[in-house]
Amino acid sequence: MKVIALSFGLAASLSLAALAKTSGLPIDQWIARQSPISIKSIEQNINPAGGAPGAVVASPAPSYPDYHFHWVRDGALAFLTVLNIYRAASDPSRQQQLRQNLLDYGYFSASVQTTTNQLGEPKFYLNGQPFTGPWCRPQNDGAALRAITLISFAKTLIINGETSLARANLVPVINNDLNFVKNVWNQPSCDLWEEVSGQHFYTLMVQRRALLDGAAWAEFFGQNASQLTSVAGQITTAILKHWSADKGYLVATLNRTGGLDYKTSNLDAAIILGILHGHTDDGFLSYTDPHVLATAKALLSVFATKFPINQVPGVRGVAIGRYPEDRYAGSNFNGGNPWVLLTAALSRYYYLASSEARKNGHPADAAAYKNQAEDLLLRLKHHAPDDGIWAEQIDRVTGFMTSAPNLTWSHSEVLEAFTARALAGPP
Repeated sequence: MKVIALSFGLAASLSLAALAKTSGLPIDQWIARQSPISIKSIEQNINPAGGAPGAVVASPAPSYPDYHFHWVRDGALAFLTVLNIYRAASDPSRQQQLRQNLLDYGYFSASVQTTTNQLGEPKFYLNGQPFTGPWCRPQNDGAALRAITLISFAKTLIINGETSLARANLVPVINNDLNFVKNVWNQPSCDLWEEVSGQHFYTLMVQRRALLDGAAWAEFFGQNASQLTSVAGQITTAILKHWSADKGYLVATLNRTGGLDYKTSNLDAAIILGILHGHTDDGFLSYTDPHVLATAKALLSVFATKFPINQVPGVRGVAIGRYPEDRYAGSNFNGGNPWVLLTAALSRYYYLASSEARKNGHPADAAAYKNQAEDLLLRLKHHAPDDGIWAEQIDRVTGFMTSAPNLTWSHSEVLEAFTARALAGPP
């Protein structure tokens, strides 16, 4: 849908009337309608035409050729969602299809590791060759995320009696990524938004999880994991330095070495992604940790007044952007927008916080977090396109989808939010 410039008053009335078919559905019916669309969209973005088996395109839209790549980060997150779908599948032919997609991803990962001596290379052409043009590199979160996904898949194969397959085809890839993470974790790199170089909360969180997952993996095979756990401990210490008592929230980047210089608040939704993607069930920065809750609250507060669509009466929830100083709008730099995946991620976070609070015997907190999660998901439903095809961003004025269409990562985070809601129980 073409996005047009509108006055705030007209945008408000349009936002309330837009997408009435989808917005009018009860949330449970909308989730039931949206889930298969997002699953199909992710699967259609895997093995794209002209690409190698196991590649996943960030967005297939011809009008956004800069998104016609396999990002190591996006690919790992997409296939982690595919793995969850595979585990839940009951039809044997369906299971076989998903299993093959996951195996292809493992083979593709092994292949791209050999095409460059820098495992921090962020993106590849769909045929598996590295993109060598100017870019913000290295990005040291990708290898960690790939290790997390492949370790999780390997565990599933072992449970299914396919240990030899896991050892032959996945262990070498996993070990390469873990060794890379172990050696570079304290070196500056580019952040997940590909804009700032330094030491990043998100990168450290997923690196820590990769090493701890890797240590458990090594111990399973009777190997010494002390070096992995030792480095993970050092990363833990580094992560804690990201708490700013003055600001009252966890900051995104420390020891900045380059990139954009206008991110003055250092408040970033990447913190929430780091909590979600780096979670290890060991109690470190849990979902109900006061520092994490304070950061989530700061994000809600700043974006509630940042975007016009968040000030429309009668619409619950807050559409969440990357950071308050953001200027990237998909195809220009005239001001940032809310992102589908970030609104979904914050909703997912609050559902998980609700489950954790209930488990720990705090029913009042659990109810409050669940209500906040529901508000965020209702906000997302309000802007959902009738065809269910999520873009990267939501226009801050009109409320319609904008930037790269059919973004794989958007579909993945939305599905993960739905799963977290189901685990949290009825609102």
